[in-house]
Amino acid sequence: MLNLFGKNLVSTDGPSWQLHRKITAPPFNERRSPVVWDESIRQAKEVANFWAQRGSNGTYDTHGNSATLTFHVLANTGFGTDLDFKSVEHPPTSTYTMTWFKATNIVTENMLVIFAMPKWILSLPFLPTRWTNAGLAMKELRRYMEERLEGEQGHLIEGLPGSGNLLSSLVRGSEQAKMSPLSATEPSLLEPQGLSKADILGDIFAFSLAGHETIGNVLTFATYLLAAHPEVQTWVQEEVDLVHAQEGACSRLEYKVFPKLKRCLAIMGSPPELQFERQATRQQGERDVHAGGNSCPGPMCVSHAAARTCMTLAPQVMRLHE
Repeated sequence: MLNLFGKNLVSTDGPSWQLHRKITAPPFNERRSPVVWDESIRQAKEVANFWAQRGSNGTYDTHGNSATLTFHVLANTGFGTDLDFKSVEHPPTSTYTMTWFKATNIVTENMLVIFAMPKWILSLPFLPTRWTNAGLAMKELRRYMEERLEGEQGHLIEGLPGSGNLLSSLVRGSEQAKMSPLSATEPSLLEPQGLSKADILGDIFAFSLAGHETIGNVLTFATYLLAAHPEVQTWVQEEVDLVHAQEGACSRLEYKVFPKLKRCLAIMGSPPELQFERQATRQQGERDVHAGGNSCPGPMCVSHAAARTCMTLAPQVMRLHE
């Protein structure tokens, strides 16, 4: 089902998987971490400002905002595309009807329909709106990915250096594999060296899907925890204030301080129960509330089910630091 655009690291095995793994692995290293850190801070500030502007109304889309944040970080660090949080509702040009993030979400939510139906059927006007939107999202998502792929291929043809991100690795690693001695002399030992265009699009889609949804879920329930339990907020804030004081009057913390933020790591690495399924939250209570009258930036609104769960987990999270 993940082969909607082409084979990828997740859907292959054997020699084909080894090739995908070899080409996609280089950008996942410590040298890229400062880039991820800087973009994460930029995106987090934009989300925090949006929440603060909501005032007493709070926000009722914590998960959506968190997923947007993580997708935008991935778009920048993995595919070289800068996206602002405020752009989430506005397509980049009039030739698009939805943003890259929205198209990805619609395709993800309708993968079974897209997989089961011939693509031309999804454009028929008498079908349910959800199905026609899925067909449109497929077309626009493909265009988004192809534009970025063609841009990176153009940089390669012009002799420009690679950026070291995932897209650059896919394009340049694939070209290098095609020119390898093994490819030329012993092509029968492996599947064709290098990735096809469909394979590269498949990997872009797979990493886009897996790279932002999981982290978005963690951020969502970490936020629920902080909103429901103000003493955890205070506990984490103490550490952040201390690190800021140690670093001087700089307005932005650099990546080198990451190992010092042990309490922040405790929140993000909290017990598995914290990442309980969002569906369970919906079933137990759709109505959002201001947790105990307390506020995160905004203030934050959390569901009754999430608040109850986080109340029981806060002591466990704080003990992780001890």
